[in-house]
Formats: sequence, C-alpha cells, structure tokens
Amino acid sequence: MSLENANRLYLNGSFSEAVDLVDKLIQQEDNKKLNLEATLLKGEILCYTEDYDNSLPIIIEVLEESEKLGNEIMNIKSSLLLSEIHYQLNNSDESYDLLLQADKKLQKLENISSQELIILKSQLLRDKGRYFQNVGYNEEAFKQYNESWELIKGVNSDVDQSFSLHSIGSYYADKRDYKLALKYYNRGLVIREKNNYQYLIASSISSIGALNSEKGEFKLAIEYFNKAMKIYKDLNIQGGIAKVHNYLGLAFVGMGELEDSLKNHKKALKINTAIGIQSRIAMSLHNIGIIYFLTGELDKALEYSYKSLEINELLKYKFGIAGACNNLGILYMQKGELEKSLNFHQRHLEIVINFNNKTDLAMSYVNLGTIYQMKGELDKALDYFKKSLDIDREIGTEIEIAESLYNLIKLSLVMDNTEMVDEYLNELKVLDDGYFNKFVKLRYKIAQALLLKSSPRTINKAKAQEILIELNQDEVIDHELTIFAKLNLCELLLTELRNTGNENVLVEFKELVEDLHNFAKEQNSWSLLAEIYLLQSSLALIELNLDKAQNLTNQAQIIADTKGLSNLSIKISNQFDRLIENQQTLERMVNESAPLAEILEEVHLEDFISKMINKKPEERVILPEKPAIVLLLDNSGISLFIKKFEHGANFKDDLIGGLISAIYTLSENVFSTHGSIQRIKHDEFTIILKQIDSLLFCYAFYGQSYSALQTLDKFIDALKGSKTTWKSLKREIPGLTASEKSGMELITNEIFTRKYIN
Repeated sequence: MSLENANRLYLNGSFSEAVDLVDKLIQQEDNKKLNLEATLLKGEILCYTEDYDNSLPIIIEVLEESEKLGNEIMNIKSSLLLSEIHYQLNNSDESYDLLLQADKKLQKLENISSQELIILKSQLLRDKGRYFQNVGYNEEAFKQYNESWELIKGVNSDVDQSFSLHSIGSYYADKRDYKLALKYYNRGLVIREKNNYQYLIASSISSIGALNSEKGEFKLAIEYFNKAMKIYKDLNIQGGIAKVHNYLGLAFVGMGELEDSLKNHKKALKINTAIGIQSRIAMSLHNIGIIYFLTGELDKALEYSYKSLEINELLKYKFGIAGACNNLGILYMQKGELEKSLNFHQRHLEIVINFNNKTDLAMSYVNLGTIYQMKGELDKALDYFKKSLDIDREIGTEIEIAESLYNLIKLSLVMDNTEMVDEYLNELKVLDDGYFNKFVKLRYKIAQALLLKSSPRTINKAKAQEILIELNQDEVIDHELTIFAKLNLCELLLTELRNTGNENVLVEFKELVEDLHNFAKEQNSWSLLAEIYLLQSSLALIELNLDKAQNLTNQAQIIADTKGLSNLSIKISNQFDRLIENQQTLERMVNESAPLAEILEEVHLEDFISKMINKKPEERVILPEKPAIVLLLDNSGISLFIKKFEHGANFKDDLIGGLISAIYTLSENVFSTHGSIQRIKHDEFTIILKQIDSLLFCYAFYGQSYSALQTLDKFIDALKGSKTTWKSLKREIPGLTASEKSGMELITNEIFTRKYIN
C-alpha cells in the first residue's frame, strides 16, 4: 500500500479505490510531508473528477499547512492545483494570479536540480501557455508549451509528457493546422494508451474527434466521440459525458441534423445543471440558443441566449458575454431588428477588441459588415469586410480567407464595382486552385455563378444556371450556401420563364421550390419553411389558385407568429394584404385565362425571391389599424360578444347578424387547423378570423393586417389573463351574464379604444 499505487489507480480511472487508499494512507501516516502529499493527491483526484466543492477546501488546507511547514514544493503544487480549479470554473484572472505566485516561488528554487522541480516547472509553463492561448496570445502560448515540452521530454514522467504534447496539439488546432495538431494529439494518445491512463485517453480521443469535426469529417468525428463517451460513462465522469454531448451537438449541426444536435446539447445542459458549474450551464444555454436560431425558433433562441448572457454577466466572464452578445446580434439580425442587432454586435466588438483573439475579431467585423449591408450602408460594410479579410490573410485558414473573399465579391456585385469583383474573384480562384478544399470550391463556384448571373448577356446567365444546377446536385456540405445557390437558381429560372413563357421551365421551378420545401423540413428550419410556404403561395397565384395561395400564406403566418419571426411576419402580412386587395384583379385573370406573362407581372415573384436572396428586411413602417368591430363566436356559430367602434358605424345593426352568418360560413377552414388565421375582404374592411380552442375571434378594421394581428393577440392574451372571463367564455352552455359582458367591455376598451382615440 503506497501513494504510488493510489496514483496509478487514479490515472487508470479507479477513482473510488484511489480515494479509499489515500484515506487509509492519511490515517496511518505520521510523516507530515507524506501526509500532505496524500492529502493533496486526494484533492487532485476530486478536482479531476469535478467534485470542486470537496476538492477546494482540501487544497486550501494543504496550501496553508505547507506554508506553515515551509514546504515550498507542496506549496507550489497546491497553488497550481488551486489555479486549475479556478480555471475550470472560468475564474481566469484568479487562476493566472496563482500561476504568477507559484512562478515566483519556483524561481527561488531553480538552483535546486531535481526531477520533481522539472515536472513542476513544465506544468507551470503549460498552464501559463493555456492562459495565453485563451486570451488570444497564441505565439506566447506556443513559446510556453514548447519550453514545457523541452523540459519534460527528458524526464521519466509519461503523464506530464502526454499533457505537454496535448497542449502543443491544441495550439496547432487553434491555428487550423490540423495535420500537426493530429500528430501531437496522437503522440500524447500513444503514451496514455501504453500506460492505460483511461480518463486521459478519453480526453485525447475527444480532442481528435473535435479536430475531425472542424475539418468537416463529421462521421469520423462521431466515431471518436462515441469511444470517448463509453470511457467517460464507464468511469462515471459526468463532466466528460457532458463535454462529449456538447461535441456531438456541434458535429450534428455540421451534418445538418439539428434535432440530434438539440438532443445532445439538452443532455449536456441537464448534466451541467446537476454538476452546478455556472459557466458550463451558460455554455449549454448558448449552444441550445444557436440550434433554435438555426431551426428558426427565434423566441426560444432569444430566451436561451439571454439566460446565457445573464449567467456570464454574473460571473463577469467576458468571453461568455461576448459569445452571448454575438448570438443575440445574429438573432436580431434574423428578426430584421437591425438597430438592436447592431448594438449587440458593437458590444461584442468592444469586448473582443481588447483581447488578442483575432479569430473572434474577424467574426465581429463580418457580422457588422453584414448588418451595414442589410441597412444599405455599403461603404461601412465594405470597410468591415476588408478588415476581416486582412485578419484572415494574416492568421486564417484557406476556408476563412475564402469566406471573406466571398463576402466581398457579393458586396462588390451589389455596389456594381467590377474592378473589385475581378480582384477578389481572381484571388479566390488562386486559392481554389492551390487547395483541394470542398468548402473553398463551393464558395468559388457560387461567386462565379453570381458574376455570370449579373451579366446582361443571356449566354452568361445560361452558364450561371449550369453551375447552380451542378451545385444543386452535389453533396450538401454547407446548408446555408446550398439554400443560397438554390434560391439563385430559382431566380434564373423565373427570368427564363418570363422571357420564354415555356411551361417546362415552370415545372422545373416548381420542382426546385418543392426541393427547398423538403430541405427546410429536413433541417427543421422554421424560418426557411415559412418563406417557402410564402413562395409556394406565389406559385399558386401564378396558377391562379387563390384558395391554395391563401391557405399557404396562412401556414406561413402561423409559423412566423409562433416562432417569433417578427420581420417575416410583417412580410407575410403585407403579402396577405396585397393578396386580398388584388383579389378582384386576380379573379378577373382566372375568368379570362390571362397569359403567363401578365400573371407574372401582377404577382411580382422575382421581387420576392430577390428579397429572400439578399435577406432584405421588410420595411417596418407599421401604422395602427382603425378598429371597426370585434366579434366572438363559439364553434356552433353562437355570438358570445360583439363590440362596434366608431369606424364600424357603417355596419348597421340589422346587417351584423348577416355578417356573423357569413363569417361563420367562411370559418370552416379556420376551425380545421389549430391556431389558424384567415383574412377576408368585406367592402372597405379587412376581417381577421382567428380560432383559439372552441372560440372564433373576428376583428374587422381599416388598415394593415400586421398591426391588427398584434392587437387581436393582445386582446386574446388579456382575456386569458382574466381567469374569470376566460372561464365564462369556455363554459359548456354558451352565453355571458351582464356582469361578464361588462368585464369583456372593460378589456375590449383597454386594448382597442384607448390606443386609437382620435
């Protein structure tokens, strides 16, 4: 029975046995030095199994006791271990302060040459390197890692050698030098496997998996993650299990399997919540927010991102705050709320500009450039995209340089600057020729197609179409770019359809839109699905199928409203308004069998696809509607409540009964789908019908339907908030008492009348 045996059990993953043996040694050992070593080993085991609550007091006890005894070696060891705990808890400043304290103490002992001191010095250099790497000083990090390796490689300490090799591997991974990173990870793994260091083997395998995931080799990455998961589960290391779930979540995103990604991130959140490490909880919330953003569930994405931000602000963890701000900026960009988006991205820039992490800085410049392009401030966008390219040329991989060049090519085309287009496209071509990288090639091909597509010559548009058709048939490696390519192909097919009137082109167009529809469903992308429903609605108009157009627009509206896609909801409402305003014109076209060219001119489908391609937010000029009448019916057509406003004076009392009957007749489709919305035109009024459970809410008004929908939703929420009123509306025997009607009047006046006083 010895400390060496306990250490061996610990490294092999027999944690309980190791702690039991250490406890026996502590009880039996009279030698204070050996007792301290045994106590510190117990603290180390608890630390690496993430039992920080029990580990922390043990290590502090050893630190204080070694100070009293004048045992410098034990004092330095306990300082380094305490630094490790602060690092794991994301207290990076406290962690680094402890490293500096340990460094000062170690320098006083440098005249003493021993293997133990060399190991300590190597560990200190390694930990300092990790700190520098985290704050973006990668070259300084490499210097520390290299010195650590040069010290330890001649010492008989396999475990420390494997740590130093792993650190150098992580440096090359950050540099995107995957070949060298893999070389060092594998060298460390060989040592760990030879010695059967189980939990360290799992760590190496996880890192190699993450490397493959970054390279886009997702299936291979998942094989590594599953191997690591088995080890962590066998050892019952919950933090390791959560880490692998996080890695799997990221890999599944790359594969486009968002449902599997969400499941893994939620499992990681559950484990991290049980462990109670706030920084890891924040990271899981952050990742879940990203998945909900990718699926287009923006309300949920905002909820998780704000929770992540809140925790990181409490922890004063700047990297976490920066990540949450970046997320929120992207979310508000997607919602079309560009000023809010700009504020969050500027806050992100303020944080990362003070670090030396140029990768994050480049990302911040890209996001700001994208916002300014969407706002139409093209010179500012150009400036930010150029800054991003400068950083990528300095430190980036070919993929990142290609992305920056691609952004600049797209912007240059919008600015109609052919000189810049040629310059950046030529550089992208050289990059594509020099590297066999499918991500670079994809961007070059799309950029080439965009340039040809912008040409006035038919032959060039045909070449662009050929490239995009080829890309449409290729393996999907970047889902966003694939969607972008498909939409550009849609636009070219529409141009051909308008010019030729060829029905075969219309068939191809419909097939491509259906392909996009299936793609959106596979990706669980609600925002894309809503836009595709809107696109299919326009297609139905081309075929002069007005009922189908309304139903598809209605499906788009439900998704946009329930998923928090406010900008898209405005776009859908505006299209619905145009649809019902132009209903007579469209009905005339049906009756007269109007030619395809005339219908295309009326539907403006090319404008809609152009907005989808350019992600142009809908104009957010929201004018309050003027209320006329609010009606509430049950599903048997019985009127429960009616309120007529000033603007509903044209509705004579004797005509309201007929209106109710007409509304109920038209409401059949509304009751067939939960949450469904339908709009109808009645003289100069628009009437919205919305079904909630067994109730049908009817709102007649003048003006925009988007504003009216918001008002109606507030009214419904207010009724639900009044439990007494809502219960009276839902009773089996329909009808309201005088006092209940009075309560309804108060709520109605609060929501409708007060806001619209002339």
